[in-house]
Amino acid sequence: MNPKILIAYSSRTGNTEKVAKAIYEVLSARSDIQKLPEVNCEKYDTVVMGYWVDKGTANEESLNFIKSLSGKKVVLFGTLGAGDYNGYYQKVREAVEKELPADCTLLGHKLFRATSIMLHRLRKQHAENPDDLEIKKRLEDYEKNKHRPDENDLKEAQEFVLSILGK
Repeated sequence: MNPKILIAYSSRTGNTEKVAKAIYEVLSARSDIQKLPEVNCEKYDTVVMGYWVDKGTANEESLNFIKSLSGKKVVLFGTLGAGDYNGYYQKVREAVEKELPADCTLLGHKLFRATSIMLHRLRKQHAENPDDLEIKKRLEDYEKNKHRPDENDLKEAQEFVLSILGK
């Protein structure tokens, strides 16, 4: 029997790959895992797609892949360094989901906190503006979450896909 689920992902720093591999651990008997851009999803009914967030949406490579899907059941997950301030996660989900073709069925979508390349930039901004409370607050948040995705996040990712796709 051929696997019916494809786990496809794009990863810049390894965070999205870590989550994708955790998901693959619980779906391996009925799935394949492939890293973009070398992905062909024609033989799969369901695609679990992982992306990293870039400027409030999925990274360009992932967006192109998402736009190319046709007639698939889709589970989306993303990784990002930013916290969920002012409904940011919902805005990201909406921006990504609107790129999904109309003939696809979205089964679920979840974002996971991850180490951010922004941390270095925030440290520099804080050094240049030590009295800026907003920069200080953001830096503290990024520092607190720099170890993510952690084991709890990976377990949550596994539970998320299993709740949608079954065991």
